[in-house]
Amino acid sequence: MGLYNVWGGWATWGSWSSGWHWYDALNPFHESSGLWGAEGGLMGMSKGAAAAIDGIIPFADPLESAYVDECGNVDSAYKTSRHLGAFSRDIYLGARIPNLTEWWKNPALYETGSATVPTRVFNMIEGLSPAWRGRWLATFGETFGPYGAGEMAAAYGATWNTGLTPLGRLVTLGLGSGTDYLYRNSGQNAKDAAAVWAEWGGL
Repeated sequence: MGLYNVWGGWATWGSWSSGWHWYDALNPFHESSGLWGAEGGLMGMSKGAAAAIDGIIPFADPLESAYVDECGNVDSAYKTSRHLGAFSRDIYLGARIPNLTEWWKNPALYETGSATVPTRVFNMIEGLSPAWRGRWLATFGETFGPYGAGEMAAAYGATWNTGLTPLGRLVTLGLGSGTDYLYRNSGQNAKDAAAVWAEWGGL
């Protein structure tokens, strides 16, 4: 590896005048890789497209060096591109949630019908849709209770690999998207605070 970027053979760390560091030698998105066009994007990619792709990628902005200014700040237009990229990602992932349309018709009954119940109860309602299972459990479920700890443990053991319900997936998606948003903005806020501190410190 030496003093070169492993992706392009250009001098990276060791060239202190450029401000590059040793870890830039491993980064295919760094300018020293030789993959970056004159406009700052990967193979000539536009800055807006690079920002949008960064928005799609959660918790990281590997293409940020394509659209930051010389002070390391991101223009509001590129922030918008990132937000739109993240929004498009979330819409796509949300649309891929199984049975979302059926869940949306009656979320409460769907979630009730998706609850884990002992095998002796589930065998009676196995052929019903989740919403109809919810109606049945809401009406007759208590008739078969209380459920023993042993049979519930066995039921969870048999259903743990079925995955989250649509509500669980939506909550997970929302938490992930919110965390991603806070992560990005906390990084920019830290840069802004550092800039202000440097400005005041220079007075």
